[in-house]
Amino acid sequence: MPNTFAHIGVQTLISRWLFGSVDVRWIWLGAIIPDIPWVLQRVVRVLDPGIDQLELRAYVVVQATLLFSVLLSAALSMLAQRKGQTFLVVMVGCLLHLLLDASQTKWGNGVQLFAPFDWTVMNFGWYWPESWITYGLTALGVLIALVSWRVALTKPLELDVRTPTLILGLLLLGLYFAGPKLFLEQVFSADAHYINTMRHQDRLGKPLAFDRRTFSGEHGQGAVTLYGEQIELEGVTFPGTKNATDQAEMTISIQGRFISDSRVLVSNCHLHHGQLRNALSLLGFLLVIGSLLVGLYRWLINPVISHR
Repeated sequence: MPNTFAHIGVQTLISRWLFGSVDVRWIWLGAIIPDIPWVLQRVVRVLDPGIDQLELRAYVVVQATLLFSVLLSAALSMLAQRKGQTFLVVMVGCLLHLLLDASQTKWGNGVQLFAPFDWTVMNFGWYWPESWITYGLTALGVLIALVSWRVALTKPLELDVRTPTLILGLLLLGLYFAGPKLFLEQVFSADAHYINTMRHQDRLGKPLAFDRRTFSGEHGQGAVTLYGEQIELEGVTFPGTKNATDQAEMTISIQGRFISDSRVLVSNCHLHHGQLRNALSLLGFLLVIGSLLVGLYRWLINPVISHR
């Protein structure tokens, strides 16, 4: 999906147009909430390398839906003084985030806006991560972050931590973490991210697509690791990209079909260049978290009391 700075740029402009001069940090919170499950997935895989990666992916897919993003938005909004306004800002931010995610090409990936009623993976596929559109949105986000960062550093957040609303927020947070287990089988049944295909060994003739995996091999033959399993690829080529398939290791997206239980004949390939997207996503994510932590610290030393 677009890096965090791209989300910051687009979502700040739209949210300012919709809501006026709300605290930019609540806008930025909505810009990262749908990404939190994917960050937690990486953390869990590091802490527990032996975890069932298919079960983990199903859990994360549920948490990243609009429904559960709204649930986390409600939980965190319980900490704000203007709870209704904050919830609306953050919730709309989550929707904008998912729509922007769906606009970028991600084979075998996408968003679920209508879960739990429909687990269809939505992806419009209008442009690749390396396109000029992505770079333009990223530049916009960096500019907005530079303009807004000083305010985010100097103003305390307006918080309300009274016991009743704090308890309600914790209950909602508990649902956010416990609730996905109720929908895991629905995610598998929908074969979201091809996890049901990968769950079973009888794969001959079944389609497969994935986004941004490290391909190790040469001359169009090699393998990727997908959900902890090595999958061999045949026919990896990139028309118009000189000598790309002679590289020993590269990041690729593919569409293809199983020609055996562990081998895929590739029909479409896309080569991704460098790690810029990952670096920008991490920097943008840390920017948002840092601005919220600074705002929390400033509130702790000088609590802001609302008179509304």
